[in-house]
Amino acid sequence: MGSSCSLLLKQLQILLVRGSLFVAGLVVAQSLSNAVGHGSEFQADRRVVQMGFGRELLTALKRVETDSYFFNEVSKSSLIVSSHPPVEERIKRLESLMRIEDPFR
Repeated sequence: MGSSCSLLLKQLQILLVRGSLFVAGLVVAQSLSNAVGHGSEFQADRRVVQMGFGRELLTALKRVETDSYFFNEVSKSSLIVSSHPPVEERIKRLESLMRIEDPFR
């Protein structure tokens, strides 16, 4: 009976290690995916400015920022799992882009 308990304990340890590695892999994959998504979001914002709709996007983002004021508690750890960049960061980048690239200013 002692050897069967020992075998079961070893199997549980292996399962725990494999499960932990799997979860860590998922977190890394999701973080990389979100980083790519953030870059895509900023590229889309740049394209909107180049098309001449920067002011409209800026207005919409400011409305979203105002409407979601109480939900904007952003920590560094939440940025890792967030699929979109923070609205405040998009607004700052958009304002900067509009000073440089807006063809209709």
